[in-house]
Amino acid sequence: MAEIRPVILVPSAVDDEQSRLYARQPYCDALIKAGALPVLMPATAGACLAGAYINMCSGVLIMGGVDVDARLYGEANRVYNGRISPQRDALETCVVKKAAQARLPLLGICRGAQILNIAMGGTLYQDIYAQKGAGVFQHSQNAPEWHHTHSVKTAAGSWLYKVTGREELQVNSMHHQAVKDIAPGFEAVCFSGDGIIEAIESADRRMIGVQWHPELMREQEQEAIFAGFVRLCAE
Repeated sequence: MAEIRPVILVPSAVDDEQSRLYARQPYCDALIKAGALPVLMPATAGACLAGAYINMCSGVLIMGGVDVDARLYGEANRVYNGRISPQRDALETCVVKKAAQARLPLLGICRGAQILNIAMGGTLYQDIYAQKGAGVFQHSQNAPEWHHTHSVKTAAGSWLYKVTGREELQVNSMHHQAVKDIAPGFEAVCFSGDGIIEAIESADRRMIGVQWHPELMREQEQEAIFAGFVRLCAE
């Protein structure tokens, strides 16, 4: 009998200069290793097809990537906001909202956590170094992607604590933006020592965003995030 795997929707990234749609391999590898079947949705598919993709899937993963257009949360783009991708912004915010309506589990990673927060009504720091002030850690690490460069504390009772079994996690860090005002119905469940929000979860623990990149790390507790997410999708 063929193995039944939960189908996880992964909206694609966009390379506008070379007309390419893609997903970085580590995301797909992590989902497959955890027992899922990733399906790539072209960013050019548009909102009109988002519902059809959502209906065929058991969960959604939103990848990391470029900065988000600040106008999505009611701000002007400041000089320190970086390159944006209008196609990704439009599709991913639509997918998040449709996943919430369908009560599909969703895991957002780095930019994906930020898109999750924005789509559900929250805001971002456009640049934590410029806006958060002195004492901010080095969150744009000068180290291999798989290497952990700081620790984070997880809240007891959170989904993240449940699946990793750890109050403290060692994480990598490749971002200059972060969650500022938390979306209604969500809570911050993980912080770095400088006060940056490192993870958010919905009240029903079905939508999770983490600011680091567990797909690039080798520790068992990082792999447990994908294993726990795939179990959630299989329920």
